[in-house]
Amino acid sequence: MKLKLNILIKIGIYVTILSGFTVAQVNPYDSGGELIQEQAAYDIIFYDLDLQIEPSKMSVSGVLSAEITILDTLSWLVMDLDTKLTIDSIKVGGTKQGFERRSSRLWIKLATTANTNDRISASIYYHGNPRVAVTPPWDGGINWSLTDNGEYWTGVSCEGEGADVWWPCKDHPSDEADSMALHFTVPKPYYCASNGKLENIVDNFDGTHTFNWKVSTPINNYNVTMNIAQYSELTDQYQSITGDVFDLYFWVLPEFKSDAEALFPEISRQLEFFEKYFGPYPFRADKMGYAHTAYAGMEHQTVISYGEYYGSIFQKNGLGFDFILLHETAHEWWGNLITAEDWKDAWIHEGFATYAEAMYVEYLHDIELYHFYVSTWNKEEGSIPIASRNTLTMNEAFQANIYHKGALVLHTLRYLLGDEIFYDLLRKMCYPNSTMENDASGAACRLVSTDDFINLAEQLSGKELDWYFDQYVYSSELPTLKYRTKDEALLLKWETKNIPNFELPVTVVINGTPHKVDMSGGRGTIEIGSAEFVIDPDKWLLVNDIVRDRTLEVQEIESINSELTLYESYPNPVYDHVNFHFGNNKSQHISLKIYDITGRLIGTIVSDHLAPGNYNYKWNSNNYSSGMYFFNLSTKNTSHLGKLIVIK
Repeated sequence: MKLKLNILIKIGIYVTILSGFTVAQVNPYDSGGELIQEQAAYDIIFYDLDLQIEPSKMSVSGVLSAEITILDTLSWLVMDLDTKLTIDSIKVGGTKQGFERRSSRLWIKLATTANTNDRISASIYYHGNPRVAVTPPWDGGINWSLTDNGEYWTGVSCEGEGADVWWPCKDHPSDEADSMALHFTVPKPYYCASNGKLENIVDNFDGTHTFNWKVSTPINNYNVTMNIAQYSELTDQYQSITGDVFDLYFWVLPEFKSDAEALFPEISRQLEFFEKYFGPYPFRADKMGYAHTAYAGMEHQTVISYGEYYGSIFQKNGLGFDFILLHETAHEWWGNLITAEDWKDAWIHEGFATYAEAMYVEYLHDIELYHFYVSTWNKEEGSIPIASRNTLTMNEAFQANIYHKGALVLHTLRYLLGDEIFYDLLRKMCYPNSTMENDASGAACRLVSTDDFINLAEQLSGKELDWYFDQYVYSSELPTLKYRTKDEALLLKWETKNIPNFELPVTVVINGTPHKVDMSGGRGTIEIGSAEFVIDPDKWLLVNDIVRDRTLEVQEIESINSELTLYESYPNPVYDHVNFHFGNNKSQHISLKIYDITGRLIGTIVSDHLAPGNYNYKWNSNNYSSGMYFFNLSTKNTSHLGKLIVIK
């Protein structure tokens, strides 16, 4: 009991931390959203950021250079930069160009129109005092701190606002540079830890030195960082499951060095876990690093920011591991190796990293403590789904419960698919094949979406799973499981608002023996006699509640009142596809056809002789314009007519 109480106290701190993220979205600066045509028309290949950092003045000055491939005809090159920073000049192809500042965007007028497949270079010279992060990492900017000894301690956190709060970039998750060079000039004797591999440190013989880092793989804009302090450096090496050996670093304030030395072995232990389940550490061509920061933490690629809470650097929970260290390290796979192409799918970053915590509990201990850890998560439905079919900004996406509910979606999916398929799904989501696992060049880094995860889950399981993800991912509400005992039988029924064919099986333990009840059509029954029973004893089901409903009847469970039952089609309005669900109670010919508003037949979804059962069909609306459409589900004796609203 003391062990679990200690875990609850520590996890309570963590829940507070995560909750703080969702309520602190108050500044007007945001990352992502709809790409304007001028930004969709080019692709960043390479960034080179060269900055002089003056902590005493809280200022930066320097140049951002970019190599760009043109995807479509372009007259204006548009990049993002916070209005707090001043532009000195801009060059394209080495020639000075005119520009306009329209809010936080730089509109650079090209001397000649750039055409598809052209390659251009741009350099933006700027200076100023970047936005200060008042309560990092919840708000974005530069964290200009002082140590207890009065020495400078500088870091960056800008996931919500985007990297444009401190350097010019195309501030959208859909465009990662293939590689990047970073040069930071700082006062001596301060050290600057950053992304990638340290190529050299150059003494400028003016009281400063320059740290030259090179990122050899693709990198998210918000993951670019600098950490400046009079650090002590801990080093080690780690051998990946691929056989590659790479360097481990921990840069820590000297007064915390002994604590860091005690924690350092945990990094290797966590890496062993991650590599076992998710595949090789993705950035072994560069390094694995951690930098001590004055704020909680952030998943900056290859140099994770790791901070302090409540006056102590190392917060271990009652299960003997540091969850901040684990969670942020998990992002090297979930967020940095694979990156949501739009913030609408940010749960792939946070939900998966959170679920990795529970997996690690089971890895260190057992399934019982895994379930206990999961039980501490907040399943609060929230007002918006954890993913959207429409593009979102980062702050919009993080208003949903993408941490805990996202992790609970995976918890229940594991129950549905079984361990073998589920773990294979996680591994192949990170690395689709062994060739990618063995390639350390960064070729495995890629942009993904929720649909990619759904498609892979369906491929590996051989099951149609739209009903599952439409309920848990694209709906903000949770299903309720209703039950009733009658005539020595247990009747079960899923109640959902918009997902009529929700078919998640239900485990019922009868006299100590577990039985998995099939819930085809959202209903199921099992004989129990006079025995004691428990529904979902291990809490695998993500539900609003499990409630007794004395109105359930056998005929409702068996759905025998109609030869053809049409359930509600969803989603409707239709953004890219709609799901049709119907129940067929006898062997007969069934047709399902789509008509436009004039009555013209535009598609036949099914026209076949079908056996009794429940069926699910999908219609893709991508090739059709916005407007009203009709569908007709019919047999020889029955016809169901309905309308669809398509929105583009």
